[in-house]
Amino acid sequence: MGRARVVSVLAAAALGLAAAVTPAAPAPTAAAATTPVHLSAAGDFSATGDTARVLDGIRASGSQLTLALGDLSYGMTATEQAWCDFVTSRVGTSHPFQLVAGNHESNGTDGRIDAFAACLPNRLPGMVGTYARQWYADVPQTAPLVRVIMISPSLRFPDGTYSYAKGSARYTWTANAIDSARAAGVRWVVVGFHKPCFSMTSVACDPGADLVNLLVSKKVDLVLTGHSHVYDRTKQLSLSAGCPALVPGTTSAACIADSDSSFTQGAGTVFSTVGTGGTPVELVRPADAERNYFSAYAGNGSNPTWGFLDVTADENRLSARFVPTSGAGFTDAYTITRPTTPAPVTSVAFVGAGHSAPGATLYKSATVPAAAQPGDTLLLWLTRGAAVTWGAPTGVTGWTQVDTVTTGSVTSTLWKKAVVAGDPGRTVRVDATTYTKGVLTVAAYSGVDTAALTAATLARAGDANTATHTSPTVATTAGTWPVTYWGEKSSGTTAWTAPAGVTRRDTSTDTGAGRFSSLLVDAGTAVGAGSYGARTATTDATSSNTVMWTVGLRPRP
Repeated sequence: MGRARVVSVLAAAALGLAAAVTPAAPAPTAAAATTPVHLSAAGDFSATGDTARVLDGIRASGSQLTLALGDLSYGMTATEQAWCDFVTSRVGTSHPFQLVAGNHESNGTDGRIDAFAACLPNRLPGMVGTYARQWYADVPQTAPLVRVIMISPSLRFPDGTYSYAKGSARYTWTANAIDSARAAGVRWVVVGFHKPCFSMTSVACDPGADLVNLLVSKKVDLVLTGHSHVYDRTKQLSLSAGCPALVPGTTSAACIADSDSSFTQGAGTVFSTVGTGGTPVELVRPADAERNYFSAYAGNGSNPTWGFLDVTADENRLSARFVPTSGAGFTDAYTITRPTTPAPVTSVAFVGAGHSAPGATLYKSATVPAAAQPGDTLLLWLTRGAAVTWGAPTGVTGWTQVDTVTTGSVTSTLWKKAVVAGDPGRTVRVDATTYTKGVLTVAAYSGVDTAALTAATLARAGDANTATHTSPTVATTAGTWPVTYWGEKSSGTTAWTAPAGVTRRDTSTDTGAGRFSSLLVDAGTAVGAGSYGARTATTDATSSNTVMWTVGLRPRP
């Protein structure tokens, strides 16, 4: 946003006062898995006395990290390093003051974001992406409670303008960052960027409706922005049959999931602009076309206040409050709580399956079922000759090897992964070091707790020189969906007979000597606590070696 420039003498005076009054804060301690995450957020700082008071308030709050939502110095310091020194003199040299660019530094108008990032570097371990432009990190890194995702929609950098339009690489990156957090069981997802879409000021939706509707469709818990020099906070917004999409510049009652300040996680998304980091506040417009989406706001004409958003998140609740540090003393507070009644156990369901083409090749490939959705679970088996070296799956990324088994001359490996946007319909491929035979089978299931699928929740076995193949037994818990896979090598098998009481999902056969074939079935329903296995499938010829897998897919809680 625009700003009034102040002469450098005043800026230097503000910096000198800031450095003289408050000593550096001590370095924060790392959050343990059972310790709530405590973060602060604000944007549009400058280097005024109000900025100093905001930074002082952040230090006094005990926040473990700060999300700086862009528009940093406004050129009020001689260099980027001088502004970084101004910040660290208030919050401490080791405090994670985590940046994302605003329009004032993305293109060098008031400093360069890369220079700011060099003097206020990333301090969150395990960060993924390009710091200060497009990145995410889990907090804490081990057993995380919060995934913070910071992006730069509609900002112009020296290498181009960042677009998050539907289908773009950055749109897909954001969707995958959200989906992988959910699949990993991270409790809360917070997304931050500079320019808002909904606002009580005159700004337009520069980030684009595609991005906003993506975030709401994914039920991101909290979206934080700056750019507008006000504080405002929406009701909880959601998509439904009555609200298939949010349309910037208008409101619809059907898009409001909850209008008070006590929200339920999963019901929708809360948006909050915190452009109150120290630069002069601007006019709010109570008659704005988007007014009905907002529950709270403050700016010129209505309680002009500087301050920051203070957020605490534990296993069951995310609490946020606006902390005023100067001005009219405006406050706001709200909570997002996990449902008090345990959500019903998700039912596992089969989505689709497929297998590789027959014949000797340098690789085997299969297509991820087109009906798969983000969050579904993929199972990938490769059964092949034990003497040939094969690589890891490519084409579709993110696989984790669960287990492998060798019986005589046959080896079989199982991988898993959670589906993310862009996976359905893509080809997964595994390469061999020489022309050889084998069979690759991929299957998709919904409602699965992907993380719970380990070597402890499956059993595998093998046999030799027989046409009857009995699967091993695995322990089950209530709601387990049993899946059974057979892979064999022979010189004559052309057909499989599945056991009674199962549902056949995929069968593959080959021709010639040293052929491989496979059979995939499941119980067709969930089973109770106990055990499952001892299902016998038969081949129409004697197999030289066969591997058998029984996999217990546990439902996602």
